[in-house]
Amino acid sequence: MKKEVLLAEFNKSHTEVLHTQILFFLQKNYKVNLWINHEAEFEDNYEGKVKIIREDTKISSLNIGLLYKIVRFVQRNKIKKVILNTAHGILVRNLCLLLMNSKVEVIGVIHQAHKLLKSSTQRIISRKIKKYFVLNDYVKEFMDTKTNKAYNINVFYPIFFNTKNSSNKNNNSKIIITVPGNVIQTRKDYVFLVKSILKLNDELKQKLQFIFLGTTSKNESAEVLELVSKNKIDENLLRIYKKHVSDEEFNHVLQQSDYILPLIHPSSNSYNEYLSTEISGAFNTAFAFKKPLLMFESFNKFEDFKKFALFYNEKNFVQLLERLIKEDLTKEIKKNYENYKKFNLDFQTENYINFIES
Repeated sequence: MKKEVLLAEFNKSHTEVLHTQILFFLQKNYKVNLWINHEAEFEDNYEGKVKIIREDTKISSLNIGLLYKIVRFVQRNKIKKVILNTAHGILVRNLCLLLMNSKVEVIGVIHQAHKLLKSSTQRIISRKIKKYFVLNDYVKEFMDTKTNKAYNINVFYPIFFNTKNSSNKNNNSKIIITVPGNVIQTRKDYVFLVKSILKLNDELKQKLQFIFLGTTSKNESAEVLELVSKNKIDENLLRIYKKHVSDEEFNHVLQQSDYILPLIHPSSNSYNEYLSTEISGAFNTAFAFKKPLLMFESFNKFEDFKKFALFYNEKNFVQLLERLIKEDLTKEIKKNYENYKKFNLDFQTENYINFIES
């Protein structure tokens, strides 16, 4: 008889993390149930191997009806393990309270590990959730040190997708540098990049293309869009999306990109958290597509980035761009991707499932 799990995501975000976990479970012959917000963009490529339940999910309300529906589903199917893909918030707290005295084990993926340090809601959740996953080794190392290993934390890298990759080759004569994610200046230093683009000489402008691979909005992208418009930056140099970017387009652009640029700088709102308790999705996006990262120099203390990134600061960024068109700076990075055991599917599967079953 197959082991059975429920994997749940109540938010519209973090759905990219689901695919990797589904693949882990299918690799080990689990029966997988996926409970997902009906508004979330999630492509079902599993040919009936995963039972998907899409439900209307109002995060702002107590949503008792939804919670009891989940509990009844767990009881009816005799599910012993529930994995919460985003293990924080009021809805998760209330579900944990409903399951508190049951024998069902709840395991959580926590995207903002600092909540374990200072959130009263998270303290209640942790009365039920005794195992947490984070998404990079440096987050686990920080939390283990900060809490003296008070929490049982493990790591997996969500870098595997159940999709057929098209050509990974950039057929463009330009070097493509992509910034994944919605264009929000408070999160990433887009203004710095636009100002840097304005400093480029004609040769660099001909040989480079930058892509903001995410949706823009009037409020959160206003400063960036105004700067681009004012300086009449050509789309061949900087491509910006005005509408929603589909998963298909997102994946295609990443496959064609030469470098991933997270743009996490000291001016970013969550800069300190990105150095300790959370990650940018751009990190694992680069790992998934085996792309070199261009990263602010403060990240050069972490093992993964030492192997897969080139580093810069505010003063030498343009000089780094000049080097990219004159030298092959990625030979070692490409070699590291081929030989890095940590990013192997079988290795990650064993690590994840062993923790789930421990």
